[in-house]
Amino acid sequence: MYNSVDELAIDSGQEGVVKIDELLAENLGLDETLQTIVKVVADSVPNIKSRNVMRVLTEHAIRGRLEDEGLAVADRLSTYDVTDPDTAYAVYSLLMRLSDVCPNALRRLDSIEWLANLIQALVSHPVQGRMEQIASQLLYKVCDSRELSLAELGVFTDDLLDRLCSLIEDTREADEQNHDLIRLLLAVHDQFAQKNAARSVLSNPVLQTLERRIDRSKTLSENFILLFNRAEDRTLRLKMIGFLDNLLQNKGTQSLFYTNDLVVILDVVLRETKNVDADDEANTNACDFPAPQLHQRYIFLLPLLVNHPDASWTPERRREVQKLLEGIRDGPFVRPGTRVCAGKALQGRTRRDSE
Repeated sequence: MYNSVDELAIDSGQEGVVKIDELLAENLGLDETLQTIVKVVADSVPNIKSRNVMRVLTEHAIRGRLEDEGLAVADRLSTYDVTDPDTAYAVYSLLMRLSDVCPNALRRLDSIEWLANLIQALVSHPVQGRMEQIASQLLYKVCDSRELSLAELGVFTDDLLDRLCSLIEDTREADEQNHDLIRLLLAVHDQFAQKNAARSVLSNPVLQTLERRIDRSKTLSENFILLFNRAEDRTLRLKMIGFLDNLLQNKGTQSLFYTNDLVVILDVVLRETKNVDADDEANTNACDFPAPQLHQRYIFLLPLLVNHPDASWTPERRREVQKLLEGIRDGPFVRPGTRVCAGKALQGRTRRDSE
């Protein structure tokens, strides 16, 4: 009997673990060490039955010298020929592990060709498997690690985004894969939104894709709400708020959510607007950016929801929103900038109106 999933994973990948441990004990150069590790992991792929086994293998591999020289390891892994699926799965899994111990490593993956290969791995098969899942997770991390250039954003074509949205709909019954794909869509949207933060330099193709698929995005809308309700990571929450902000202000995508969906979204926004101030408003003497951004972004969602053309709120519901905003505007322990945001929201002004 195994006492834990980790014990089972270690036993299942024992041969690979032993080979990796023996290899790391040798005094080889970095290139030779890495080349051999990739081969050991790739050779193990056909016999790997779960992601826990791959996790154990990569944790054993990315330690010691490979962890210490994380940036150099990322540089070398990014040049690997990933034509062979097992090698590609091994390389992407090693990079995922490397990103855990050396977050800046993913900033080195700045080749358009490399991004294109990763995207190809994501969309090349009609059935989503472990290759597609590791590709979506790694691509999300890459998008989350830095702002992509305009040339790099060019790999996210209309066809690709349509395919990504189709995959979201097709993986309805596979929660983990589905949520990974939704997070990736949010990250790509955020990349284009960042480009337009200062001034509008290009249209956001994610919004355009959703506009074309407005009646074919049921799984996306339902599971987005599920993630929105449960999200704890601050960065992901900001991405989700920005996504909602743009969706609700764009006439072509306003109707992505059903009326009942809007009720749930408003419940979440009200809850988080009440709760987030403890973290965001703790230091009232600090500057307004970036600490209170989360609180202020939630606040600016309220007029978009209250004034949504498809929603019909009761007078009691409207008074609840008004009372909350008035409390923030007049609150003694609220940053001046946040009080201004609440005052604008009471006037029905959105974040876009206030920029």
